[in-house]
Amino acid sequence: MPREVRWIADTGFLLSFGAIANGLDHLSRVFGGAIGSPPAVKAELVRISADSKHAADTKDAASKFLGKRSGFLIDEPLLHQDVPERDAVLDHLNKGTLPTTPASTGPWEAEDPMVVGRPTITLGEDAGEAESIAVCVRTRLPLLLNEQPATKYAERRDLDVEPAAAALRRLGPAITPKQMYGLYRQMTKVNDGGVPAVTGYLWFTQPPTAKL
Repeated sequence: MPREVRWIADTGFLLSFGAIANGLDHLSRVFGGAIGSPPAVKAELVRISADSKHAADTKDAASKFLGKRSGFLIDEPLLHQDVPERDAVLDHLNKGTLPTTPASTGPWEAEDPMVVGRPTITLGEDAGEAESIAVCVRTRLPLLLNEQPATKYAERRDLDVEPAAAALRRLGPAITPKQMYGLYRQMTKVNDGGVPAVTGYLWFTQPPTAKL
C-alpha cells in the first residue's frame, strides 16, 4: 500500500534533522514516514550534497536523504496549477513583500501527468520554499519549514507551518527538554533559517502551539 503524504518538508527543515544523530529515525518516529517534498527540494538536496561551497556538515546533512535513504521522502509533484502560486512566492520573497490576495490557481481542476506532463523543476534561490508553499496552498497540508521570510508568506496564505525546533518537542517524553536543546544547537550549525533563536531548554517545555 503506497504511503500517503501528510506533511510537506522544505530543504532547510530536512537539513536540520540531517545534521543530528539518528535524525531520519527521529523524523520517521514523529511523522510516521508520511513526509513528502516537491521536486525542487530533492534537487536542492542533491546540489547541496555535492557543492564545494557548502560546509562539510551541511553537505553531509543533505546526503542523509540520498543514496540508500533516497526513498525516505515521498515524491509530491508540482502541478501546472501550482505554478502561479510558486511564481508569486518567488516574486514576493525576492522583493521582501507579503501577499495581500491569493494567487490564481489556473484553469486546471485535475491533471493527468500522462497528458499534461509536469512543470520544469524550479531552480535558483528560494526554489524549495516556493514549490513547497505552492503545493501546500493546493493541498492544505501542513508545512515543515524553517526560513523566516517564507514562513511569513506561508502564514499569510493561512498554512500551518512547523519549524524544526517545534518538531523536536514531538520527541518527548523519550527525549528531555535539555536533550532537545542540545539537538537544536546541532541543527543551527547547518540551518537556522533566520528564525528567532531558541534561548534555552525551557523553550521546549512550552505548549506545542507556542510559536518561534
